[in-house]
Amino acid sequence: VAAAAVPFAGWAADEQKAERPNILWLVSEDTGTLIGCYGDPVARTPNIDALAKKGVVFESCYSMPVCAPSRFTLITGMYPTTCGPAHNMRASGRIPDFLKGFPSYLRQAGYYTTNNAKTDYNSPINVKEAWDACGKKAEWSSRPSSKQPFFSVYNHEVCHESCLFPNDRRKPECAPTDPAKVRVRPYQPDTPEIRADLARQYDCVAEMDRQLGLKLKALEAAGEAENTIVFYYGDNGGITARSKRFLQESGTHVPLVAYFPPKWRHLAPAAPGSRFSSPVHFVDFAATVLALAGVKRPDYMQGVPFAGATGEKPRQYAFCTRDRMDERYDMMRSVTDGRWLYIRNFRPEIPYVEPLSYMFRARGYQSWAKLAEEGKLTPATALFWGRKPSEELYDIKADPDNMVNVAGKAENAEQLAVLRRALS
Repeated sequence: VAAAAVPFAGWAADEQKAERPNILWLVSEDTGTLIGCYGDPVARTPNIDALAKKGVVFESCYSMPVCAPSRFTLITGMYPTTCGPAHNMRASGRIPDFLKGFPSYLRQAGYYTTNNAKTDYNSPINVKEAWDACGKKAEWSSRPSSKQPFFSVYNHEVCHESCLFPNDRRKPECAPTDPAKVRVRPYQPDTPEIRADLARQYDCVAEMDRQLGLKLKALEAAGEAENTIVFYYGDNGGITARSKRFLQESGTHVPLVAYFPPKWRHLAPAAPGSRFSSPVHFVDFAATVLALAGVKRPDYMQGVPFAGATGEKPRQYAFCTRDRMDERYDMMRSVTDGRWLYIRNFRPEIPYVEPLSYMFRARGYQSWAKLAEEGKLTPATALFWGRKPSEELYDIKADPDNMVNVAGKAENAEQLAVLRRALS
């Protein structure tokens, strides 16, 4: 209580200052781009799609390929590889003494900050310093005054990877997706288990969209919709075979839609209904929120604001990393400009698909492993089961599933050299 009193007192003293926007983050777990406004014909996401029609769709938003390093990037505005062991999945080591969760800067500026409810920052970030309220009961509506601006996060876990596990009991409130109608990716074996996993994911994404819609209705009912900038984004790639945990587009390309009400439209990077093509990365989110709130960002942050009328140039490249995933080690790095994707495998002798105990609870992965054991993989489905090349280069526009590695082709030598230098 004492800790919370100081920023609130600061806000009360500055009540007559210029009004600032509320900022709301609506987050979905393990979604990938199975969203209608990203061109998926099977998706049932009317609330996100409606937000996209009046907001800005970011076509090239990238995260780390797994949740905990991604959340570290979001809460700090720094790459996990620059901060102790935070780049490994499931780590909690020392971090620099200066490093804070960025909502603490908003609190100092008078914002009421809430997180409902996931932290999972992969590091000892001081949660009490960052959030006025953190937990399943944390709500922006609980702030001391209705005039106090808020920054609030809601995490929707219904579409988390665990929804594919045999013992899961989640029951989305929608008609089940027909497995025969889903698109099996060319790198995935077309098994009943893979199709069932895809159908299940679509159902859970639809349920997430329904829950997200309730949050938006509550915002409108409280009379706060026209004073609130809304972000919807997914925390990393999808959950079927070769998506989450991998550096291909299926693991790092995530949805991001931002709505700026008329009152705050001057802070948007593009007009309503636009599609923003320049790459953005989770490392940019903290800097962007501080810019929207009119709060100076600390010099240590590595992100670049993509909204907030700061006048800064959009980033040219987005960088992603894969290191230890739970109990299995690897070391991969990637860079993309939104058109080309370059991946450097520093441990090419380690296969793409390692036997991670958690990941292999999904029956789709089990079916893939069974076909591999029986020697029944096709050339396409065997690509991501064996050893990795040292370098990979993909033309995202021509090859969105990242199936054709053109790193060795003479006509791509210049593009390869450019991205290789950028990664170095």
